[in-house]
Amino acid sequence: MKNTTLIKTTTITISFLLLNSCSSTVTAEVKPDVTNSTIGTGYYVDSAVSGINYTCGTQKGITDSNGTFKFEKGQDCTFSIGGVKLRTTKASLLENNITVFENNTSVAKLLQTLDRDGNASNGIDINTVSAEKALKTSSIDTAKLDDALLQNLEQDLKAEDEGYTGKAKTTAETETHIQNTTKSITDNNIKTDKDKEKENNQSSNQGNSKGNSQGSTQGSNQGNSQGNSQGSTQGSNQGNGQGNSQGSTQGSNQGNSQGNSQGNDQGSNQGNSQGNSQGSTQGSNQGNSQTTRM
Repeated sequence: MKNTTLIKTTTITISFLLLNSCSSTVTAEVKPDVTNSTIGTGYYVDSAVSGINYTCGTQKGITDSNGTFKFEKGQDCTFSIGGVKLRTTKASLLENNITVFENNTSVAKLLQTLDRDGNASNGIDINTVSAEKALKTSSIDTAKLDDALLQNLEQDLKAEDEGYTGKAKTTAETETHIQNTTKSITDNNIKTDKDKEKENNQSSNQGNSKGNSQGSTQGSNQGNSQGNSQGSTQGSNQGNGQGNSQGSTQGSNQGNSQGNSQGNDQGSNQGNSQGNSQGSTQGSNQGNSQTTRM
């Protein structure tokens, strides 16, 4: 029994061959999804912030009610509103489903003031068009943000957007909200750009530690090698010294032996000479004695 099923789509062709209901062959031709491999999704959060402009490589747009943004992998992300730059997040801190947590007090104070209903705990909803107009009028700079500027911004927002019921936020109010958001992120195990930065630093430190350890090991081995070499050299020199000493002693003994031998030979020869002399004298005396008797 043989069944063949053919399924086609614009990007995927899969054919199944079933034989005797117990074996199958699958052939697939799949075109890679370039979008999924190069584009990631992240979330911009103080609470979730909607109405913020973002530029992340080829990806540009406005964050939605969840703070969602798209980014091109390997490219930095810049967030802004009405020409006011809020932050730039490095590409190394971005990965799919990452949460970019806005915990800069000055920037968070501006975002919470821009919130239309003034209640950041239920999300920060910004009317992009009216906010841009109000910000240009107020000439806001997050590096020089003070209460007087925010109060002016509040009035400009009310003039531009009839639905705006928010108010200028104080530093104390802003920091309290940041603390609440931090707790919520921690309780829900949400990974942020701050967590990613810690991971990167740990990986870097581990790499440096391994490098230093290897360097120390090599240095130690070299030290041991030098020590062993010196020890071997000293041992060799000592061995040579002992050999030389023994050789000198042997040479001295041989010299003494030769001297003694020569002395003995001389003594023997002298003894023989004396004996011979005495013998000659005795012979001469005997001869003389015989002559006298005759």
